[in-house]
Amino acid sequence: MKGIKKFSIDPHTLRVVEDKNTLSHYLFWFGLIIFTSSILSTVTLYFFGEVLESQYSKTLKVENESLRIQIGKFAEKIATFNRVVSTLANKDEELRVLVDLPAIDSDTRQAGVGGSVPVKELFTGNFDVDRMLSSTQVALDQIDRQLKIQKDSYSEILLQYKVNEQYFVNFPAIKPAQGRLSSGFGSRIHPIYKIRRPHQGIDISIPRGTPIYATGAGTVEFSGGNPRTGFGRLVILNHGFSLKTYYAHLSSVTVKKGQKIKRGDIIAYSGNTGVSTAPHLHYEVHYRGRPQDPAMYFLDDLDPVEYNIAIHSSDRDRPTLD
Repeated sequence: MKGIKKFSIDPHTLRVVEDKNTLSHYLFWFGLIIFTSSILSTVTLYFFGEVLESQYSKTLKVENESLRIQIGKFAEKIATFNRVVSTLANKDEELRVLVDLPAIDSDTRQAGVGGSVPVKELFTGNFDVDRMLSSTQVALDQIDRQLKIQKDSYSEILLQYKVNEQYFVNFPAIKPAQGRLSSGFGSRIHPIYKIRRPHQGIDISIPRGTPIYATGAGTVEFSGGNPRTGFGRLVILNHGFSLKTYYAHLSSVTVKKGQKIKRGDIIAYSGNTGVSTAPHLHYEVHYRGRPQDPAMYFLDDLDPVEYNIAIHSSDRDRPTLD
């Protein structure tokens, strides 16, 4: 079936003519369709874009609010951490006093940085949340530095405690022999040379063969005869910490150079060797190479026999593990 022909009146000639579709006719309608589609697409995208953007904003607000709440909880925990760190610092200062270490000044303990802290950029799209995140990071960094200072201080305290513990073990704290003090530390008339000379130790009058005890733990630095000093047979103990003790005029020695000695060990027996008028023990304490008054080192006038009795009693009273 043939298509229906369309006629129209030519406005110029007023004659009836048959309508025929030209190329321009088709281009016109094609352009109109494209234009209309573009308008409809733009309107559709704008409408749904507004809806989607509104939904995204709502989601973002909910997430930011949740994040703000979480940051608030972190801030509370940080406040708790700060209180704990402050308590640790107070205990730390007490321990430093007990082991004779200088205090750590408050500025150092606070781990301050003296100015603005470069904070890693944090962007969530919300100024308040970003500011809270930055503050939280600064606080956590400060706590981290404070804990490192605390850790280093505890290590220093432990080391000093061990040093002090060894120091008191080595300290020449007891009398080297049981007997009567016949001559003290200081200037005196020498019994043989009859001239005033410094007496760099103490003399304990005791019978020949009386046990001589180490006054503190240490290492034998010298053991044997030493005629050039007038000491006769001599033992020198090196206690570390710049401390040495001298035991002179001995009849015999029981230790050798390099031997490790404990406080209360018998190291020799008294005699009358060297420049001496009667059996006795000449005892000296040297600190950093200078003679000291030995009486200043005795603790509670505890003599070696009493010390050994006390040590053995404490050993008996101590519960055994086998």
